[in-house]
Amino acid sequence: STDFVGDNRVLMMSLTKASVRDLSSPLMVSTKTVKVGNYEIIVFGWSDLRPLDELHRDIIFGILAFIVIGVAIAGIASRFFAAWVISPLADLSYALERLSEGQRGIDVPFVNRKNEIGKLALAINELQQKMQSQERVVADRMIDQQCRLERQEKMKQMVIGFEHGF
Repeated sequence: STDFVGDNRVLMMSLTKASVRDLSSPLMVSTKTVKVGNYEIIVFGWSDLRPLDELHRDIIFGILAFIVIGVAIAGIASRFFAAWVISPLADLSYALERLSEGQRGIDVPFVNRKNEIGKLALAINELQQKMQSQERVVADRMIDQQCRLERQEKMKQMVIGFEHGF
């Protein structure tokens, strides 16, 4: 098969008058030599390349549509990610800030989740409970220390009273 080189208007004139053709559109011409007995017949064939242009345009449109749909899906996925991960992390961060400021009895959110967010929430809740427990121990020790100081002061007063009483 050989591509036609030359002016395609010559080939276009061979078309019947019933089939009108736009001469500006691309045309692919091929030839084939066929031997029939002692004769060689050259068969010409041509095809319109406009469908390839349309295919090219459709492929580009499909790629652009795929990109637009991909960006839309990525946007929706990022919203879901933000709602599922980022927002709970912000809430847990706020709970930690309140704990660091000395607030206790904070209702830590997301402790019932069965994922990493839930594990983090449970850890924060456990930290809060341990802090409260240690604060109670410190408070009890301070009360004990205060009671000892008061007893020592009473004993001191009794010793002073005893010394002045004689």
